[in-house]
Amino acid sequence: MNVFREGKSPGEIIEEYYQKFRYDCLHIAFSILKDQERAEDAVHDAFEAALKHKIQYSALLPENFRKLILVIVKNKCLDMLRRNKRELPMEGWMPRESDIENDVEEQAIKGAEIQRMIRCVETLDEKSRKILMLRFVTNLSYREIAAVMDMREKTVEVRITRAKKKIRALMDGEKQDER
Repeated sequence: MNVFREGKSPGEIIEEYYQKFRYDCLHIAFSILKDQERAEDAVHDAFEAALKHKIQYSALLPENFRKLILVIVKNKCLDMLRRNKRELPMEGWMPRESDIENDVEEQAIKGAEIQRMIRCVETLDEKSRKILMLRFVTNLSYREIAAVMDMREKTVEVRITRAKKKIRALMDGEKQDER
């Protein structure tokens, strides 16, 4: 593949990739760091690292560059957390009861269902919660989650299936308790 696609320099190609993928990267970084400013710093650091290898990285197809930059962003975030000796925050990625309007009976029922689901999700191990967040909040594919979490795609699929099964069983159990 020609590195200088469409007459563009490697730096220009990386800049286009930045424009195309920065929101995906910010989404991942914010989900890990829970701080907008630090998330922006992590994304900036990741693209700065990509610029150091711009000739090799600009030769990648856009979908391959996206996977690579998401892994770099994840690693930059983890480095930031290690430097600050902070744990991965998991709360706050789903709505809380106070965020749900309770002025209509239907919304109250939905709010109760969401709270039940949150309680069930919080019983899962941290890795499973993180995988569910990447799948259902950031809408990443199994392959993308595998790249971000540094695990096999089949492992991601199995963890999601097991987590959903456990949540469903817990929610059914709570329904039985309410009756």
